[in-house]
Amino acid sequence: MARNLERARIDIQRLVDAVQSRDAIRQFCDLVNTRREPSLEDSIRSSHSHFQRPPGVDLPTLSAARYLILLNRGQQTSKIMTRIHQYLLAKICADHKQGSLRLESDMKKNILRISGLSSHQYDWQVSRGKKWIRLCGEDFDGVLCFILAGRFNSFDIAPNRYLDLDDGQLQTFHQLLKKKSNYTTSICSTGKAFQESLRAEDIHFRWETPKLLPISDLEESTMLSYLKPFKPLRENRFDANNFPEPARNPTILSDTEKQCDFCNDTTCYCLLQRLPKYNIRIKRYHGKGLGLQAVSNQFGAIVFEAGTLLGFLTGRLVPPKTCNHDMAAAMDDCQLDCSEMGNCFRLLNHACPDHAVAGLKKRRVSGQKMLAVEALQDIRSGTEITIDYGLKSCHLDCHSCCG
Repeated sequence: MARNLERARIDIQRLVDAVQSRDAIRQFCDLVNTRREPSLEDSIRSSHSHFQRPPGVDLPTLSAARYLILLNRGQQTSKIMTRIHQYLLAKICADHKQGSLRLESDMKKNILRISGLSSHQYDWQVSRGKKWIRLCGEDFDGVLCFILAGRFNSFDIAPNRYLDLDDGQLQTFHQLLKKKSNYTTSICSTGKAFQESLRAEDIHFRWETPKLLPISDLEESTMLSYLKPFKPLRENRFDANNFPEPARNPTILSDTEKQCDFCNDTTCYCLLQRLPKYNIRIKRYHGKGLGLQAVSNQFGAIVFEAGTLLGFLTGRLVPPKTCNHDMAAAMDDCQLDCSEMGNCFRLLNHACPDHAVAGLKKRRVSGQKMLAVEALQDIRSGTEITIDYGLKSCHLDCHSCCG
């Protein structure tokens, strides 16, 4: 009896070892890189371009439904993405159940109409999602990204093996995960951040930088530090130690000035209400690296009309002439350094004035001076969002920056 228990424990330890392996890290990086393909969003949207978003269907629900369309048509781009969307769909269903049965029923009808799934197929996807939720428990949300996909992996473990764990085995699995607590916490928080970005503001990770060895080849503590996502700044970071005395944030408006260009209130939340939204995704462009793409619920639709505010560029405030790299922008009495911190707009690529689709404008918002990213022309779904940084080399070789 004791021998059988020990054998079972060793088997479950192999499941944990697989999750905590370098192969799982490589798989996660491949997953993120797949999401960076510029053509991915439109391939999903074009599969139901004739559908309008039904009333009452929020973006997270629609996102899960979109992916189920590809699954139903045999165009499964990633087994990991499938399990994540099953998980998210089951979460959404659970949230709706806390409301009313009618609300849950209406949501199901809308998803069936959008995705073309049968009621039986939908129920199966939700049931799989519930099993993934059970596996994650309360402490391991995000671990799905690190469960090796497919049967033919270096550990020869099929993903279904995790779902087949009984209550006692699952408890042992969770206990063994906690033994290497720092490692498990790091991968789970990273996986959770990725999952949440699928239905909210997009994020990018520290390892997504040029001239870096494959992250899986790095020493463990270094690898885990690069695995983390960049935490987006909601507001510019001001450190008085970086400025001469008397140090004062040069972007704060005086009480006698108009406090906001977007409303007439003296105190407002316009800055937080105009954060980057789901319709801006991070992509990788050949010869440029990471950049931003406009996406829409409808294939080829206009995402941002000319003059529309996309959001605000954020970063670290430094004294004038501190930085001479292309990730710094001039503001009144200071520079905005976006090289080490900021939000997704720090990834905006350069284009010549004739090709840039957006621009930076100085705006007053919620009592601060900010750099607003605004559309210079109508921006359609699938378009890379670019701005003119005023690079001198651009005029010598336009092809290098505009393709």
